[in-house]
Amino acid sequence: MRKLPTTLLLLLTLLAAAGCNLNTEQTPPTGIPADETAVPSVQTYVDQLSGIAFDYPDGWTVSPPPPEDAAGYAITLASYNFLDPNQPGVGGMPAGETKVDVTFALPGSTVSDVRDQIETDVSGGFITLLEEQDRTFGDGASGLFIRGTDTFNTEFSQIIREVGERVVQITQYGPGDTLDLIAGSMRAVSPTGS
Repeated sequence: MRKLPTTLLLLLTLLAAAGCNLNTEQTPPTGIPADETAVPSVQTYVDQLSGIAFDYPDGWTVSPPPPEDAAGYAITLASYNFLDPNQPGVGGMPAGETKVDVTFALPGSTVSDVRDQIETDVSGGFITLLEEQDRTFGDGASGLFIRGTDTFNTEFSQIIREVGERVVQITQYGPGDTLDLIAGSMRAVSPTGS
């Protein structure tokens, strides 16, 4: 019974991400920093609902938090101001810019549940997988890295990992190593009210 909400959440996330990424001049994510020695200036986002915090590049735009009763939801971060209707990128992603969706799966979901949903999406023709690797993070948590294209032929990279009791999908469109920064910095914190 839990597969339908998980399927719907993943499909909505992919469609929303694709709708925000209508630019035809795209640079695929590389996962390789431009300067290996540069240490980026970062800010920390604390998701009060899940009790998960992560770092992201300083100066990026972050979507407003979800409603307090949200179960499965996403936070969008971007190197451009997607919230200002007068800025480039509203209705599409500007060339050379990067967008990351951090999707918090429904409580009780596992990495295997999300992986099964990806297989369903591949079988249904919604995504094409180009690469898949197991990952282990600095905190010892295991996860999965995938790179693929969606139905609009937009390339994306995604990491699926557990943080505490929650499964998180981090999906990057555009260039850079922000995917690794966010996924590698995820940590459990005390949610509000606990």
